[in-house]
Amino acid sequence: MSRSENMPVESYAGFWPRLGAATLDMILVFGIATVSFFCTTVLFGEFGVILGLVIYILGAWLYFAAMESSPMQATLGKKAFGIAVIGDQGARISFNRASLRFGAKVGCCFIFGIGFILAAFSKQKRALHDRVANTYTIRL
Repeated sequence: MSRSENMPVESYAGFWPRLGAATLDMILVFGIATVSFFCTTVLFGEFGVILGLVIYILGAWLYFAAMESSPMQATLGKKAFGIAVIGDQGARISFNRASLRFGAKVGCCFIFGIGFILAAFSKQKRALHDRVANTYTIRL
């Protein structure tokens, strides 16, 4: 059994703070994507739309993976809500694990967000992407 599984239930970040953090992060990422789409479309026409989409996907991946694997262990939204991501041993996660976590989040979108809702009903408040990447989202 890992150290994270022995933590008190109160240590895990609940559904609502996680939703709030995700909302802030998506506003930030969407805002940057909007600027990216505008600039690439003006500069490159129709090809700019495809380029803007690629920049959006790469930017979102780098934002989430780099921030969650950084010493801060949180995106700006998570930091604002006082939560962070840890690995199964209670330590900071690697960039690769954070990338896997991001990929699993994207996958959750394709199953109508059901994977996110799991956090509301799990004792350890783990969503599907937490289970796939073997991570926990905790309160600071």
